[in-house]
Amino acid sequence: FAVTETRSFPFLEANAPLPIFRTETLSTSKDDQDVLHVHLVEGKTSLVRFDFPLKQRGPRGVAKIALTVRVSATGAMSLTLSEQGTTNVLDREGVAVRVVGQ
Repeated sequence: FAVTETRSFPFLEANAPLPIFRTETLSTSKDDQDVLHVHLVEGKTSLVRFDFPLKQRGPRGVAKIALTVRVSATGAMSLTLSEQGTTNVLDREGVAVRVVGQ
């Protein structure tokens, strides 16, 4: 899996044993950014794409957003985004995904 915004980076490794729990801290890429664009892909397949509105605005890199991905032993995936220093949280359950390593 990879997360893309302005940059793309591997998030979960193929063939990793299940269940998986991983948190990555993301940030803004431009000054006064009001939304974080999240696009989660598996290879070339888009799993989920959405916008996460931000409560804190400021210089690039100031806002910190924790992205947590959980994949259960059955392959069900959920996402949680949490803007640090605020009550701004988004939970997504049941994101379509193949069982990692299958």
